[in-house]
Amino acid sequence: MKTTVPVTAEWARWGKAKGDAGYRLLECSTGTLSREIFSDVLTHYSPGTLEDLPQATISCFSGNQRSYLGLAIHHETGRAKYDVSGREIVPTSYFCVPFNDLAASAVSYSAMYHEFRHVRLPYPDQSPIKADLANADLANSRSAGPVDKLAARVAALLLTNRPVCVLGADRTNFAERLQFLDTVASLLPYGMRTGLPASTWASSTFQEHWIRLFFASARRTTDEHRSKDHVVIWGEPDSALIGDRRASDYLSWLGNDIFDRVAQLATATEQISFRSADVDQMLEQLDTLSEPQTVQVRVDKAISGSDDPAMPGERALARGQQPATVINTRPAIGVEDLLTSCAEHLRSGDASGLESDIDRLRQQAGDQVTDTARQGYRELMRDYRLLREDLPIDSAWQALFYNVLLWLAFGRPLAYTDYCDVETWLGYSEAKPLHRPALQAMVRFGLGGQLVRLLVAREIGDDALKQELRANPAEIQDLLVLATNRELRVQHARAICELALSHIAATSRRDRPALRAPLHAQGFLAQLLQRLYPDAIEHQRGMLRDLLKDIYGSKLDQSAIRDIFAAGETAPTVALYYAVWQLSAPADRDLVGDLYLRGLNKNSGLQKKTSKPGTIKRILPGQHAAEPTKEQPRPHVPGQHTAEPTKEQSRPLAEDFSQRRWVRIVFISIGAIAVIAAFIIFVIFKVY
Repeated sequence: MKTTVPVTAEWARWGKAKGDAGYRLLECSTGTLSREIFSDVLTHYSPGTLEDLPQATISCFSGNQRSYLGLAIHHETGRAKYDVSGREIVPTSYFCVPFNDLAASAVSYSAMYHEFRHVRLPYPDQSPIKADLANADLANSRSAGPVDKLAARVAALLLTNRPVCVLGADRTNFAERLQFLDTVASLLPYGMRTGLPASTWASSTFQEHWIRLFFASARRTTDEHRSKDHVVIWGEPDSALIGDRRASDYLSWLGNDIFDRVAQLATATEQISFRSADVDQMLEQLDTLSEPQTVQVRVDKAISGSDDPAMPGERALARGQQPATVINTRPAIGVEDLLTSCAEHLRSGDASGLESDIDRLRQQAGDQVTDTARQGYRELMRDYRLLREDLPIDSAWQALFYNVLLWLAFGRPLAYTDYCDVETWLGYSEAKPLHRPALQAMVRFGLGGQLVRLLVAREIGDDALKQELRANPAEIQDLLVLATNRELRVQHARAICELALSHIAATSRRDRPALRAPLHAQGFLAQLLQRLYPDAIEHQRGMLRDLLKDIYGSKLDQSAIRDIFAAGETAPTVALYYAVWQLSAPADRDLVGDLYLRGLNKNSGLQKKTSKPGTIKRILPGQHAAEPTKEQPRPHVPGQHTAEPTKEQSRPLAEDFSQRRWVRIVFISIGAIAVIAAFIIFVIFKVY
């Protein structure tokens, strides 16, 4: 049942008199507050020029050793009045009440507005106003309707000591916006209202106001305010991103039973600022707030408007984003049992039961966990496929679930072996890449080392990979070391190798000579490509040809050819021979074959006689690379998956050598016949 609270309000009238160009204080009460105080407050908390009326602005200030809450009502003009410049005058009535008088009964902004909106100023004799304000009816607040999820998130964001701007509310009415301000304020300790100026509307062209929570048609555009303001969208709770520890902790605390929290917060009347130190102290003292009278209504019914039998706090927790602290009000249950229960709820599609299990897992995530226990958790997660994508819960719960699972499984930023475990659990393949929610959870959880960061960013997409490379530039030498690490899975080595090749191709021409040394040490990646693409010799050849063109140019001279075949400590591959042969001049191709055979001889134990010119046709496996009719594709751009290259038929490898052999045979035969004929003629002449 509502009751009233007697208060004494001082007042002021703000506007323009005839002949005025600017707004000023026209009149004020003859109480304890001076004209200077009224003028300073109304100037300091001005919302700018307002077009839609009425509007209201809440202010807070200290005067004569007391704290006050003030309400400025920006009236509809009725009969329009204009200043000397022809601009319409917006009259403002201002009322302020000592904070302690309001705090004793948790009086709302709406109660102040409904009491003072009909008061005509100036008041008789310019005396302060005696009024009765309705106090907050906390007992019946549960029946008022669902709690605004956006309001809860905005309340949490305010604890970051940054203003919050609400956009997209142009079609809402004044009463809805004022009620929203009331709801947000009720979700904070009542004492924080002494530092919470708010407005139902602020001009988007007025950048320098000092209002902490406000509605507007557009965000502030100055560099200072654009980076400082939190911006949320009306009707879209997910637009209020929670990325601060204090805000996350507070949203978690609200989530257990939000109506009981409102009653508790109404008792917290000690004045608190939004400075970090005061917010930290407030968070530490939350559990000491006086307990309100228990009312048997589930919080989830209040939030969702349904009779869903979820445990108190579950749905409220989900509407927050990754709360960092959950107050444990339920009996403990083992992690293994909870993981099994999660699997059962996934099979049955029971979202409510799954959310309850996630909440309990979240509460135990901060406990000390042994390596043996983590190994057991990993096995259960793998067997139950708990990191799957098709979860019957919304995105906020899904993100929380993945984060908790990663913490229980690893307890540290993901190393390369951990990332491989996750791929195995999710059945990764080229045809089935990791799903985005799991990848985003890994990023939030933490990635250990450059290799894992690159692999995850590549899986997310081009933009993520480019952003990672901007934040942590990768040296080509480092990429080559990673790519040649035989402990890497083949698909990961391919990804890093292609990234290195794309970096080389993007390197300016004047810087490319500096890359010869690291590539020379790696044998120009010939052995690596043979290991990564064992059944795709044409793909190897194309990648090597493009690499050599990037380093040496479109044609190889004899010096470059000798340098290439002297590279590395292993035998040159057939693909390397093909690539060099294609880029060399016809006159140098015998040299290419000889150097290739010498490399085989040196590294494979072939007999020295195999290095004789022409032996190449007996060593190569029956084919020879002809000049390509079209360019092979360059290495893939970052973020794209590489499909297995198809095998393409080349012209016969010995074709060139076969043609030369038959020419030689013909000439040798003709010569032999000529010699024999000459010998016969000589004998005949001698005999006769």
